[in-house]
Amino acid sequence: MSADRMIERAALDKAFQAACQQYAHGNGSSHAIAAAALRAIAAPELLEALEALLGMDVAYQRGPRVEAAVAVGRAAIAKAKGGQQ
Repeated sequence: MSADRMIERAALDKAFQAACQQYAHGNGSSHAIAAAALRAIAAPELLEALEALLGMDVAYQRGPRVEAAVAVGRAAIAKAKGGQQ
């Protein structure tokens, strides 16, 4: 899914809209908006799926390209979760 489609999906999500309305009325938080946006694009589920794939035994395809791809994936997961890059 492209970034534009993810933005559109989040913007149209009812929970995201509700979080925005609460924020606009002064009794919501920017954290609630961010959380609603991430849930709207299924970010937690995508991270879980990526972690599961990286954790699979890919011994039959080990090599520099696979190792590099796994390293990139793990770095992306860490960044998405707020860890070190």
